[in-house]
Amino acid sequence: MVESSAIAILEDVILQTVRGTARGEWKVLVLDEGSKKLIDSVCNEDDLLEENITNIEQIEDRRPMNKEMDAIYILSPLPHIVDCLVADLQRQRYRKAHLIWTSVLPRDQRAKLDQSAMARDQIAQLKVLNINFYPRESHLITFRDPWSFPMLFHPACNQLVRRHMDDLAQKVID
Repeated sequence: MVESSAIAILEDVILQTVRGTARGEWKVLVLDEGSKKLIDSVCNEDDLLEENITNIEQIEDRRPMNKEMDAIYILSPLPHIVDCLVADLQRQRYRKAHLIWTSVLPRDQRAKLDQSAMARDQIAQLKVLNINFYPRESHLITFRDPWSFPMLFHPACNQLVRRHMDDLAQKVID
């Protein structure tokens, strides 16, 4: 019997995505702080580098220009991350951008990308993985939401519990 583990499944999803995007060509992997924590929780950096990744960079840090190489971006759909991405695309930091979001990009953030002609020209691929969870054990995941506990257990937040439970359930099925 094959054991299914949340850690093994997420690792496989990430490695298969990188492998399928790289397609034998060397690329730079660009992460943000949140996606780096997510990936580091299940993948070894060496495993990623074996998938034709030349370098792993963080989007919030200063990075050199590399116009000869494509980049795989695995990013969290947060406003400041989208701003960093748009800045990268406008500077043409890499030849082409393969965008992979850890969850669905909100409409207002997607509009920022759509409004930039430079961004539209550089984006080679756009994909959503729906991996906005952190496996802790083989059958235990967390969402690392700092507001979840107070929202669920503080008496003043009783009217928010139903909506929060719906949001958590949506994250589970995504």
